[in-house]
Amino acid sequence: MRRAVKLRGLLAQALWLSGQRGPAMRELIRALTAAAPEGLVRALADEPWVLGDMLANEEAHAHPSLGSFARRVSEACGPSLAAPRRALPKDGAREILSPREVEVLARVARGLTNKQIARDLSRSQATVATHLRRIYERLGAHTRTQAIAIARRGGMIT
Repeated sequence: MRRAVKLRGLLAQALWLSGQRGPAMRELIRALTAAAPEGLVRALADEPWVLGDMLANEEAHAHPSLGSFARRVSEACGPSLAAPRRALPKDGAREILSPREVEVLARVARGLTNKQIARDLSRSQATVATHLRRIYERLGAHTRTQAIAIARRGGMIT
């Protein structure tokens, strides 16, 4: 059950990040509905950076039976774990990353693995991993999903 709840939560976050707010909220409600009877707060709060934004939406608390559980999950996410809000320069967001880093991140956004990216760019996997570390550092991200979301908000990738 924990894995199913976590996967629904991740699907909800992916839909949210792709701009599909309605389907994202429906998946979140399904995840909350499945998690509530078992008290699986951590299954949803382990990846809270987008979930915190989603739980701030009134729809997550609109269901009477889920309102208190949604608040518990929201509290477990904590304010410090909310989505990173890196200030990107308005006139040169692309300059934060090198052209090669933008290439790597664009491939990450397409769902390629480090091995596939290395093969695609004729680089070693270690080089790709180094690019990703620098990307995370420069964007203030901790995961691939965060880096992609920040880069899209900054107009670095589409």
